Amino acid sequence: ADGDGVDDKSHLMEHYEDAPRELLGTLRGGGVSVMMEPYTDRWGTFLSAYAPVFGEDGSLVAAAGVDMDLAFHDESLFSVRRDSQMAGAMGLILATCVGVAAAFYEKRLIRSVDSLSHAMEQAMAGERAKNRFLATMSHEFRTPMNAIVGSTELLRGTRLDGVQAEHVETIIQSSGSLLAMMDDVLDYSGGETGGLKHEPVDLRALGTGIIAAFRGEAARKGLVLEMDFHPTVPARWQTNSRSLVRILSHLVSNAVKFTSRGEVRLRVEPAADADGRQLLRFRVSDTGIGIAADQQGKVLQPFVQLDASANRRHEGAGLGLALCQRLCRGMNTVLEVESEPGKGSAFGFLLPGEAAPAETLRAILITGDRLQRGILSRLLEKRGWQVQTADNLEGAARLPGGGCVIFDLAAVPAGAAAEYASRVTASLPAACHVAIDSGIDESTHAAVLKAGVCKVISRNPAAADLDGLEASHDPVFP
Repeated sequence: ADGDGVDDKSHLMEHYEDAPRELLGTLRGGGVSVMMEPYTDRWGTFLSAYAPVFGEDGSLVAAAGVDMDLAFHDESLFSVRRDSQMAGAMGLILATCVGVAAAFYEKRLIRSVDSLSHAMEQAMAGERAKNRFLATMSHEFRTPMNAIVGSTELLRGTRLDGVQAEHVETIIQSSGSLLAMMDDVLDYSGGETGGLKHEPVDLRALGTGIIAAFRGEAARKGLVLEMDFHPTVPARWQTNSRSLVRILSHLVSNAVKFTSRGEVRLRVEPAADADGRQLLRFRVSDTGIGIAADQQGKVLQPFVQLDASANRRHEGAGLGLALCQRLCRGMNTVLEVESEPGKGSAFGFLLPGEAAPAETLRAILITGDRLQRGILSRLLEKRGWQVQTADNLEGAARLPGGGCVIFDLAAVPAGAAAEYASRVTASLPAACHVAIDSGIDESTHAAVLKAGVCKVISRNPAAADLDGLEASHDPVFP
C-alpha cells in the first residue's frame, strides 16, 4: 500500500480495536513499555515494545512500536515442548520399568537372603554337630591310646630280655607318634580359639617345663636344647597358658625333629608395639635343614609336608604349624617364619597381654632326714618357694595346704612305697606330688607314678631336678 513492495498487515488510519495495554499505556504518557508476555491480535502473536513520540511543543502525538513475530518462535517452542513431552514419557516408562524390575529383584533378593539365612543356620548346625562329634571322638580315640602308651610304659619297667625291650620301645615310639598325630588332627579340626580364658602364667616355669619335656629326645640326637629367658621379662604374664604351651611345644618339637646337629633354643624377651604397649617375643630357633623362601608360606598351611614323598624321613600329618598359627590368631598375634636352607629356621610371635602380680609358691616337704630337709628347702627357696616342713604324714596334715607336696620314700619299706604314695596323694590334695627316691626298683617307681605322683627325684637333687614344678603349681592350693 505504501509502495515499498512488501504486503502490509494494516493500513494507515486503520482502527486498532484490540490494542495491547502496553501500547495504550505508552499513549497515555506512560513512557517506554515492553511486553513481558506474548500478545495475540488479529494479525498474529507478537512480543512488542513501544516508545512515545512527542511534537515540537512537547505534547505526545504518537507511539512508535517494534513487533517481533512469534510465529517461528511458536514452531520452535512446539518442537521443544514435543521433545520434552517425549522425554518425559520415556522417563515415565523407564521409571515404571525400573520400579517393576526393582520390585522383582527385591523379591528375589529377599528369597536369596532367606535361602542364605537357612543355609547358614544349617551350616552352623552342622558345625555344632561336627564339634560334638569331634569332642566325642577325641575322648574315644585318646582314651585307648593313652591306655596303650601308659601300659607299655609300665611294661618297660618290668624284666625284659633284649628283643622284648626293643619291641616295647618300638610300641612306645609308634603309639606316641600316633597319639601326637591324632591330637593334631582332632585339635585342628575341632579346636575353638575364641573366648580364651586368660590367667596369670609363670613364664619361666612354663618354658622350663617344655624344655625338660624334649630334653631327652634332644640328648638322643646329640643336640643342645636351652632356654634364654631375658632378665627383664615379667615373672608372670596374663595369657592363656594352654594355648601358649601347645604352641611352644609344637615349635620345640618341630625344631628338634628337623635338626640333626647343633642346637635348639627357646628365647623369651620383652618387646613393644608401635604405641609402646608391652609385648613379649617368643622365638624358637634351630640349626636344622631350613626352609626355602618360596616354601615358607606353605609350611603354615594345614596338611602340608614339604617332603611329600612316601619315604620321607619325618612323620606327621602336616598340621602342627597350621595349628600353631590358628592358636596364635586366637591370642591376637601371628606366627612368623625366618629361615634359610642349610642354616636353620626360627619361628616366633609377639604375645600381647600384661604383667601379672607375683604369686607365692608354697610347698610342703615331708622328711625326717634333717640334711635332706635342709638341702631341698634351700633349693626350693632359691626358686621362690615358701617351704613348710614336717617329719611325717600326720604332721604334714596339720599344715596349711601347699601347691606342691614333696615326700621322702626312705621313711617306708620299699614294698610299701606305692601304698605310702597313695596315702600322701589322697590325704594331702595338691597340684603336684613329688617323691624322693630311696633306691626303689623300676617296677616300684612305675607303681609310685601310677599312685598319682608327678615325678620322682634323686636323694641328692640338683636344681634341674625341680624344673617344671612351678608350672604345675595351682593357686587353688594357696
